Amino acid sequence: MVVTFQDSTCVLQIIGDKVSPVTTSGFQTNEPTLHAGLLEGDIFIQVTQRSLIQIQGKGENRKRTKWESDKGRILMACSNTRQVVIFIEGGQIVYFELDSLTGLLNESQTQFFEVEVRCIDVGDVPEGR
Repeated sequence: MVVTFQDSTCVLQIIGDKVSPVTTSGFQTNEPTLHAGLLEGDIFIQVTQRSLIQIQGKGENRKRTKWESDKGRILMACSNTRQVVIFIEGGQIVYFELDSLTGLLNESQTQFFEVEVRCIDVGDVPEGR
């Protein structure tokens, strides 16, 4: 479970009837989370106001890959099991796609809008695509 506050993020685990904090999640906890998701291959993602963080593996084998916005603050994000879309202030939408060979998200396309975006969503990917 991911809970975000004005200036931080807390990752919790639920075991039975107990809820306790997780300190080794790989999540950036010193800033708020805009979006958290799970991609194929047990890959976690966290989107903050500054970055998209991809977390692979468990324990000491955990690997973090970070993409940082150089165009401004990230305002919105969404994902499905293979794609991530983020919206950056100033009208930029950035689309990422999971590479099935490397397991890494690749920035695939960028689109600019001159009007204010209120909501973004990316549907599930049909089998075979």
